[in-house]
Amino acid sequence: MSEEERILWESVVGGSERAFQMLFDQHYLRLVNIAYKIISDLDQSRECAQDVMVRLYEKRNSIEIRTSLSSYLNRSVINAALNLKSKAQGTIALPQDDTLPLADEHLDLLESAEEEARIWTAIEALPEQCRRIFLMNRFEGLTNDQIAGELNISKRTVETQISNALKKLKNKLLVFWVLGF
Repeated sequence: MSEEERILWESVVGGSERAFQMLFDQHYLRLVNIAYKIISDLDQSRECAQDVMVRLYEKRNSIEIRTSLSSYLNRSVINAALNLKSKAQGTIALPQDDTLPLADEHLDLLESAEEEARIWTAIEALPEQCRRIFLMNRFEGLTNDQIAGELNISKRTVETQISNALKKLKNKLLVFWVLGF
C-alpha cells in the first residue's frame, strides 16, 4: 500500500467521514465499471459498487488489507458482481419478442455484450485458484511476485496458473467463436 493510501485508510479506520468520502470519490466509478463488465446492468453495477464501499466502511476496523487499497476494492467488487451474477442466472427472463427491429448500433452492442458474457462465463469456469490468480493479475493489476506473496505460494505456481488460465480461456473461447455458440 502506498504511503498516501495508508494515510487515507488509517483516517477511514479512525472514522473520518471526509476520508471515506475521498476514498469513495477516488474509486467508485472504476468499481462501477468493473461490476458492469461482469453483470452488464448499470443500476446493479452502481448498487454493487456502493455495497462494497458501505461494507468496507462498516467493517473498516476488522479488515486487513495486505495489498493496495485499489486491489482490495477491485477484488471485492469482482467477487460481489460474480456472486450477484451467479444468483441471477436462470432467473432473468429475456423478452421473447424477436420481431422488434434493432438498429445496427444496438446489434453491435448486443454482440459485444454477448461476447463479454462468454468471456466471463469462461473465466468463471476456471478452477478456483486458477481463476483467483488470473483475476488478481489481469483485473487487479498485481504482479506475479505480489500474488505469490499474498497467497503464500511460489512465483512459479502463479506463472503456471496464469498460463493454464490463458490456455483454457483460449480453448474455450475458440469454441465459442468458431462454432458461434
